[in-house]
Amino acid sequence: HAAAASGTRQQPLTDDAANVALFLDALQPDVMPRDGQRPGEAIAWSAQLLQRAGATRGDIVVLTDHADAAAIAAAADAAGMGYRVSALGLGSEAGAAYRRSAGEIANARLDAASMRRLAASGNGRYVALASDDADLRALGLLEPGLREAGRTDAAGRGTAGLAWRDEGYWLLPPLM
Repeated sequence: HAAAASGTRQQPLTDDAANVALFLDALQPDVMPRDGQRPGEAIAWSAQLLQRAGATRGDIVVLTDHADAAAIAAAADAAGMGYRVSALGLGSEAGAAYRRSAGEIANARLDAASMRRLAASGNGRYVALASDDADLRALGLLEPGLREAGRTDAAGRGTAGLAWRDEGYWLLPPLM
């Protein structure tokens, strides 16, 4: 799900991180219907999508440079529904210039304190954007099953939830 001044869903709900990665390259500011930022609306809509799908728990990750009071309240509401809200901070505290869709120059400045409050109210984690996958690893997104504390098997793998395991390839040799 992506949201600016209004939201749009970019991909169906999935627990397959590789599938999500396929869609990340397509996310550009020009896919949004309107310019702006409303992370609170994105969190609320994401929680509704998870609830409609019948998910009793899930992860919502907000990618932005700041969180306002509406976003922090939406994160607390989502956490109350069983959905963990984490924050991935974009930009730097010094700020960076960018061009809006109408052509004017604006400044994006990372407000890490508000992002930490958002993650805390959503029972999630905050981490700043990294150039490698360290940020996603710190949020536990590359191996979501490992995030459940105390629920690992002898090999250290997460066992908190049941997930489909595709073993259909075993049928190929008899078919050949």
